[in-house]
Amino acid sequence: MKEHNDSLCFYKALKITISYKEVSLYMNYRLICLAFLFFFLYYLIGVKKYIRWLSGWKQFHIKDKKRFTKLISTYLLVVGSTVLISGFIDYPFESTILYCFTLGYGDLLMVYISNHIIE
Repeated sequence: MKEHNDSLCFYKALKITISYKEVSLYMNYRLICLAFLFFFLYYLIGVKKYIRWLSGWKQFHIKDKKRFTKLISTYLLVVGSTVLISGFIDYPFESTILYCFTLGYGDLLMVYISNHIIE
């Protein structure tokens, strides 16, 4: 096994020599743990409906709490799945793509919530 060093990544991971062109299979334990954190938050917010975990939103200003929790939990599930897949597969510019996807999707979601769900 070789050590994976990439100038765009801030982590070190073990790289398995199974590769196809520039996509290789390896395990990044930090991304996998982060994905499980997103799944745990999805469980708390989406299944158990604990919206008190979302401290930035005033609960009395939310018009439809069910729709709000569904949107936030869907975001957590999608981002958690993306981070989990990125934890197993190395592809070019992985950290940049993951960062832009997570922030872009989150920003669009926050704008939608601010305009349609918050009073």
